[in-house]
Amino acid sequence: MSNFLIPFGRGFLEVPYTNNLNVEVIDLPENQEQDETALIAAAFKKLNFEKIAGASSIGVVVSDLSRPIPNEKILKVFWTELKSFDISKNKLCFYIASGLHKPANQQEIELILGSYFSKEFKVVVHDARSSVLQRIGVTSRGTPVQINKEFVKAEVKIVIGSVQPHQIVGYSGGTKSVAIGLGGEEFITSNHSLLTHPACKMGNLNNPARNEIEEVAQMINLNILINVILDRKGKIAFINAGEPEASYKQAIDFASSFFSLSATGRKDIVIVSPGGYPKDLNLYQSQKALNSGARILKPDGQLILVASCEEGIGNKAFFQYLKRFTRPDELLTHFEKEPFRIGPHKAYLWAQSVKKHKVILVSKLKKHETRYLMVQSEDNLYSALSHVLNGSKGKVEIGIIPHASSVML
Repeated sequence: MSNFLIPFGRGFLEVPYTNNLNVEVIDLPENQEQDETALIAAAFKKLNFEKIAGASSIGVVVSDLSRPIPNEKILKVFWTELKSFDISKNKLCFYIASGLHKPANQQEIELILGSYFSKEFKVVVHDARSSVLQRIGVTSRGTPVQINKEFVKAEVKIVIGSVQPHQIVGYSGGTKSVAIGLGGEEFITSNHSLLTHPACKMGNLNNPARNEIEEVAQMINLNILINVILDRKGKIAFINAGEPEASYKQAIDFASSFFSLSATGRKDIVIVSPGGYPKDLNLYQSQKALNSGARILKPDGQLILVASCEEGIGNKAFFQYLKRFTRPDELLTHFEKEPFRIGPHKAYLWAQSVKKHKVILVSKLKKHETRYLMVQSEDNLYSALSHVLNGSKGKVEIGIIPHASSVML
């Protein structure tokens, strides 16, 4: 049997195979037949492009690089329809929903929107800490809601969002792209502080964090959601467009089945990847992959996280918090006693995973970085597996999850 491949940065790593390994690959389905352009065109049939073109201003929100979406393909169809109504380019503005992530630079903007749309149209890169915000209300939890002021002024508000399982709000996409992606630091921090609530978990929309985000939907008056779900090769498996509440519900109905996978029994070793570039750009994003692997791991099993982390750790506050502690339980105890902060919250999630399970990290991180992560670090997958398999007898059950950040097990 040939070796298996698992995504790593902009390429793949081979998972060495020997006869004593019983390997199961748990991965997303693949869109093998449907033409992406045809899918996009079919989704847009429900939109009234004449009405959209007649607006004085159109704001279109797209995700940052951490949530890859084929925006260029989608926007080519969208703009072709709008152009038929003789619309001026200066009516349209794109907003990159960075939230508290690192704001995109020009090179990243081109990767997000494509060359034509990044150069021919106005692009606003939102920064929760420095963009001009407008207060639009207060949630039932008492959280003030502030949104990018320029987007609030747009007559027609459209969001292109990736719908996939999310650690805190159940699923990504929908109004989250505005409430968090174009929101202010105060709201983002308050909403994310709900991560310890038992209902705030992957696949569950009935939770306080998502409910608060949906309250923002009523305040901002979104007009159109374009919901996108990608297969394991990054191709469109599902896309729809329309009134926000109904279209998002339809997308969730598809997503709940599409992302729900199963494994045949628990594993001695589970090898997980966030899905390669750009989902493994840094450790801050890559840590999500551990959750799925843990669900099919035997109590004494071993997790191997394969993540390139070409940008390093990814968040200074995240790394600085990790550096304060030598044991996961110590970090968890301190975090629960301190005021909630974005950045350290991912250190908390990391510590939860590495406290429960033995973890080996295979990455491009330097030794001066990995020494603070409370896990074993290896330069390559072969040495990681060799370490785990040393002395093993009989069949070893191995699970491989190539897109672990996106699946529910």
